[in-house]
Amino acid sequence: MNELNKYLTSIIISIFVISCNEPAPIELINNDESNDVIEIINENPGSYTLTGYDSTGVIEENSFDKSLVVYSGIKNTYNNLTRFSGYGEAIFIDNNQPIKNSENKIVGYKTIDFGKVKFNNHPARVIPYSLKFLDNFKLIDTLVGVKNVLYHKRVLLQSVLNFPYNSNIPLSFTDQNNKETISIMKIPNQISGKISVTGSRETEDFEVSLEWNNENSGEVQIIIGAKRNINDELTPFFRIKNPNKNRIVIPNNLLRQILKTNYKYLIFTFVKKIIEKPTISNLGEIQFAAQSIHNIWVDIR
Repeated sequence: MNELNKYLTSIIISIFVISCNEPAPIELINNDESNDVIEIINENPGSYTLTGYDSTGVIEENSFDKSLVVYSGIKNTYNNLTRFSGYGEAIFIDNNQPIKNSENKIVGYKTIDFGKVKFNNHPARVIPYSLKFLDNFKLIDTLVGVKNVLYHKRVLLQSVLNFPYNSNIPLSFTDQNNKETISIMKIPNQISGKISVTGSRETEDFEVSLEWNNENSGEVQIIIGAKRNINDELTPFFRIKNPNKNRIVIPNNLLRQILKTNYKYLIFTFVKKIIEKPTISNLGEIQFAAQSIHNIWVDIR
């Protein structure tokens, strides 16, 4: 259990990057006639793919060419035990220094040390930033600059974490010339998911029922992924954007290809997010993403 706790807050929670094609949409069946569409992220359950999941929150997949500020309240649930944490990240890119793969395609940009960043008056610290991408089936991990990060300690009680859900918080940016810029970020309310599992892998009737609260503002997304072991890369397979209801049944035929492999865990990520694109002259083109995230682990029986 200690090993699981070590990794609970380090998965599923970052820039969600789809490296090649757009996700393919399919109709989600067994869904109470809600007409939701599910997007296929990875069509090959047997492969180890670079997920793009880190620790900042799930955002728009085409934002790698913009500077980015993310602030996330995070819950991780396994075996009815939930741990709470928070994470803030600010990445300021240099559009004049693209990172390219062997096919001369841009996969990211070098970053700059803008200065000091504060989330809700909590100072972030500057750490090295590495870009990971697949190139000719090889994982490339290269240092491209720095980023500003803020960790809120993982706790068992939400009241101890005191993450500012459903509020407006100040963001402070102080550049190298000691000029401070203040902006406001709107934080969505806390999302809470519930999961009910029926059937089994062997009898091929394994289904998962998902429910979540859906009040107040913010876009809802659900990511369905899997892991072979606790400390492996998580592979995302499906995504549902803005479902019409707050209850969905994921049928066995959708999960069948995953269940035929040696994955041990399904991970369902409920995300409520508010994306803003403020105009702040000295920050350049930038995107804010404020998020509430609930990751739930399910043992594949």
